[in-house]
Formats: sequence, structure tokens, C-alpha cells
Amino acid sequence: MSFHQYLIDHAMWVDADKVEAVIKSLQEKDKDLVPSIESKDPSEILSDLAAQVHWDLSWSDNGDIDGLMLADSYTMNAQETFMEALATQARPGSFINMIGEDQVVWQWYFDHGKLFERDVKIQGVPHPDEATAAAESADESSCKHEPDVQGVTPADGAPGIIDVICTKCGTSGSMRLLSEDINWEE
Repeated sequence: MSFHQYLIDHAMWVDADKVEAVIKSLQEKDKDLVPSIESKDPSEILSDLAAQVHWDLSWSDNGDIDGLMLADSYTMNAQETFMEALATQARPGSFINMIGEDQVVWQWYFDHGKLFERDVKIQGVPHPDEATAAAESADESSCKHEPDVQGVTPADGAPGIIDVICTKCGTSGSMRLLSEDINWEE
């Protein structure tokens, strides 16, 4: 029996000059996952390896990993090994928020070469089936979002980010809190 999981959101960055180090880390952790490396481009190799554990990587024009998507919802045993390898080179503060079929929400948080897994509470995150049904039944683009100022919370594991829910449609969103946006009382 397999366990289903779903991607909620993420902020993932690995600089282009660190991609080969991620591959080397994967080779050291699991030789079966990386049996041999031919003379392919490192981004192709890492994309192929990600696909083996059901993830798709997105790449910036300059070769940085700037995001990822879950290719399907099945859990793979090698997935954690892949995340640990990414952690060795991910920019500090990178994270991936996930929800399981059991409604448990967790986060993989990448900080200074280490992978941390922690339970998180993300307000307003429905079960993926409910989210799909809600998106199909409501045209969110027509909503003039009004934030619930009582429900603003700091985003777990994302310094300077706050989470907020729309009072009209219930959609959750995040925004970066910049110091120039704050009215400082003197």
C-alpha cells in the first residue's frame, strides 16, 4: 500500500554552480539511484534523477534550480535521499510544504546543508480534493481579495513571510514583509 502526498507550496533554490555537487551527494548516498553518469549536462542528469523519485525540477535561464513540482502523489523510498542531497547545496531558507492523505502537513526545510522535517500548521489549506473541487466551482480571479487582518500569521520556516486568508473566498496567500512597508511609530 502506498501513501499519497501533495505539494502545497515551496521556495526552492539551488545555484547553477552547485548542481554537480548535488549529483555527487546523491552518488554518495545511494549508488543504486545514480548507477553511472554519462557525459550529459548536469541539469539533465539531475532532472532525470528527480523524475526517478517523482519530482520535476524547474530551471532558470542561468541554470539555477528555481522550483520543483511533484510529478505524482506516490511516496518513493528514495525521495528523502533526494531531498537530503538537495539540502547540501540549497540556499538557506528554501522549503517545501506538503500534505499527506492523512491530512498531516509537514515541511522540508533546507538550512546550511541540512534537511529538517517538521510538522507545520498552514491555515486555510483544504484537502487537495476539496481544493480542486473549490477551484472548479468558483472563479477566484473574480474575487477582490480582502485579507483577514485578524488571521495574519508568520509563515513557518520562511522569515519575513506572512500568511493571510481572504475573508470573501477563503483563499490563502502569502506575502513578503519588507521593512519599507512597515509604519514605524517613533
